[in-house]
This record gives sequence, structure tokens and C-alpha cells, in this order.
Amino acid sequence: MEDIHFQLGLDVVLSDNSAMTDELVQELLDEIQWKILPSLVGCSTVIDEIIEDWRFVIYDAFVTLGNNYQEEEEECTDYELADLNCHRISIDLTLFLKGLVRFLDIMSLISSEGDNIANHLGLDDAFRVVKLVGAQYLGPTPSPTIKPSSAPTVWLLYPPPSKSDCDSIAKNEAIAGREEVENVQFDLDFEVVLMDNNTMTTELVNHFLDSIQEKMLPSLAGCNAILGDFFEDWRFVIFDAFVTGNFLQDEACTNNIFSSQNCHGVSLQLNLFLKGPVRLLDIIGLISDYQVDGLGLSGPFSAVRLTRLEPKV
Repeated sequence: MEDIHFQLGLDVVLSDNSAMTDELVQELLDEIQWKILPSLVGCSTVIDEIIEDWRFVIYDAFVTLGNNYQEEEEECTDYELADLNCHRISIDLTLFLKGLVRFLDIMSLISSEGDNIANHLGLDDAFRVVKLVGAQYLGPTPSPTIKPSSAPTVWLLYPPPSKSDCDSIAKNEAIAGREEVENVQFDLDFEVVLMDNNTMTTELVNHFLDSIQEKMLPSLAGCNAILGDFFEDWRFVIFDAFVTGNFLQDEACTNNIFSSQNCHGVSLQLNLFLKGPVRLLDIIGLISDYQVDGLGLSGPFSAVRLTRLEPKV
């Protein structure tokens, strides 16, 4: 059974004359264990709600105090709380999973508990405000002999995309702020085999582009990343993405098998918007590793093959 780890950041405001003591920290941990974790597991799910097929993937869960608690205390993240008697608390959350689930889904599940944390913990009067301000993936435990509290930290350089980000990428709806980040472009050539005597039309090219936009680009951004997999620290560097393209009327397919069939060349321009620095080699590897079978093409489409991938300078 896979066990995975997150670090949760909480801004905790105490009453004016209260100090953050070990007893208050333990009370906070206990209330999260008793009230928030059962909710994460699905104990409060109402039967007539629409339930995702992965919803009950969490088998067990526990929280411990973050390893950095005894170090110099960080300032609170929320600027409205920072001027109050506010304390930043880091909590390590360990989840045991029954099977595979997307990174995006678990992150959304944790984020959705923000209201419960703020309003339903039932804490001592010394607590005025408890606010979830961050959730950082720390990675899986690589060996059952390693205790969760000593699991290696795999800090991600960039946060994973939100569900709304993934939906926007799939629909080619520009995410606000992308004009402020770096844009890199790639030329991609595909060989596309059509069934029988179908001809490559603008309508079919647009259908192909739509499939790339809807299936491939969210995958490149990390929307389908599976929790428990190993992630390079740069994995979620893609902020937004879109493609444009057209078919190549005068170029013959180069693949020996494809060239003897009803094969057509399609040239695309891929635009990626990046959250920060990443090696060109890594992005090229990410694109090259995508399995085109995941495009879900059917009907007149028989086979698809990526034949060229070059960065534009």
C-alpha cells in the first residue's frame, strides 16, 4: 500500500495574551486527526452526492508536527492575520492509499477541507483563527523500513495545476497572468494515417488539434500526474499551453509502414508558458514521452506518429 506525505501550512491566531504552547499545538493536531482526517477519508460523504470513482482511495491517515516547528518561527502568510497574535504551524500529513489517484484530485481534496479547518475544529477559546494557507507534496516513502516522520523531502519547485487551470488548458482558455511568464515555442510534425479513402481536410486537422489541446497539453502540465510516482522537482513548470497547426500537403510520410498507407503530414506549433527556469532537455523529454494513443482519436484516424520536435529560437 502506497503511503504519501504532505506538509500543511496553517496560520493560527491566538487570543491577545495567549502564547503558543506544546499543549495548544497538541490540541490542534488532535482536532485535525479526529475531525478533518475522517472527512478526507470520506466518512462524512452523503450517499446522494455525486461521487468521483476515486473518492474513497484513502485507506488511513495521520498527522504529526512538522520537523521545522522548533526552528525559528516563520511569519504568517495571510497579511490580514500577520499583525495579530499569529503563529505559523507546519503539520506533516501522511496518507495511505488503496490504489492510484491523480495528484490533482488529492490536492483538491485537501484544499477543500479549508472551511472545515477554519470553522469546525471546536478548539479551545485561546484559538481565534485557524487557516489552511498551503499544502506541499513531500513525496512517497521509498522503503517500508523508513518511518513517515523521516521520509525524504522532495520539494517541488513549482505548484501543481489546479482543477480550474487544467480545465482552462483543455478548453484553450487563457489562464490569467500567462502574458507575464516566459513563453517557449516548439515545432512538432506528425504523420497521421487516415482510414480507407478519407482525405485530410481542415475539419480533420482542427479535430486533431482539439485532441492535442484537450488530452496532451493538460497531461504535459501535470493534470494527470499520479500520486506516489516520483516527480522531478521541475515537473509542474508548465503554467499554460496551446497549439496551432496545419497539414503539409506536399510532404510524403517518412515511416516505411505509414508511407504505403493513406498518410498525411501535420505540422503544429506548441506554445508553452513556464512558471520558471527548466532545462530545454527536460521539456523535450516530457513532450517526447507522451503516448499519442492517449489522444483518443477514432473514426477516420487510424494511426498517429510524432516525427519531429524542435524548439523555436
